[in-house]
Amino acid sequence: MDSISNPFDNPNNLVSGDLANKTTSIWSETISGKRKLNKEEEEMYEQKKAEYIKALVNSKTKEEKEEQQSRIDDLPAPPPKVRGPGGPSASFPTVAVACPELEGLTEEELAEEEDFMTHLSHPNILRFAGFTTSQGVRAVKESGLTPLPEALPTLHVTEEMAVEWAVSVLYALRYAWNATDLPYGTVGLEHLYVEMRRKTVKLDLPEWRCVQQRKGETIKNDLRGLHAILKRLEAYVGQEKKAGFSEVMGMCLSRFDKSMVESMIQKLTALQ
Repeated sequence: MDSISNPFDNPNNLVSGDLANKTTSIWSETISGKRKLNKEEEEMYEQKKAEYIKALVNSKTKEEKEEQQSRIDDLPAPPPKVRGPGGPSASFPTVAVACPELEGLTEEELAEEEDFMTHLSHPNILRFAGFTTSQGVRAVKESGLTPLPEALPTLHVTEEMAVEWAVSVLYALRYAWNATDLPYGTVGLEHLYVEMRRKTVKLDLPEWRCVQQRKGETIKNDLRGLHAILKRLEAYVGQEKKAGFSEVMGMCLSRFDKSMVESMIQKLTALQ
């Protein structure tokens, strides 16, 4: 983690377009500290927490686990949450990380994975309550999630809300990139869902939930996913023609797969 730069620290490499430019501007202010975010404290908090979680996962005895958990609990509070540009929410929406398909792991390895995930906590990442297994897939016990294509038509999306959502996704990805630099894989924003259970969803912001792939995924997935979000949201704020969701997604993946994504990968030479 020390030798590889976080790609989400440089949003100019991630997105393009009118809506994306506004996202980039807000995000740059956020991580530079201009939006009351203490970057040094944030990084120290994330580094320490990841270190303690790793020690917790590797603990063999009950006493060792209790000691490491105590160290995690005693960490100072994370830096203040950052308000998005003009949205009604006092902080970014919650982002939950699910853990799909852990095929081939032993029961002991599964237990370690669960132990790690259930102790992952951050203002933008939901604390896990438990896991369930279904058809070879290990996932967080959650319900009521609505796929983004089905949810967006009901949300009265504005440009300000779209930018805030995009910034919140970047913030969560940046955190997860640092915090999950452990033996369990890297973050992959392959699917997005919104939480529709709150009654105030039309007045407030929905909650994003992104999927974490355990292995085999690269930063390309994050870029494609973020571009897909922006293209979809642009359609709702009048910056793109009112195309169907499948058309927007296909356009995003085909247009940026080689020209944008591959050129960005070449720029991030630290990512092999």
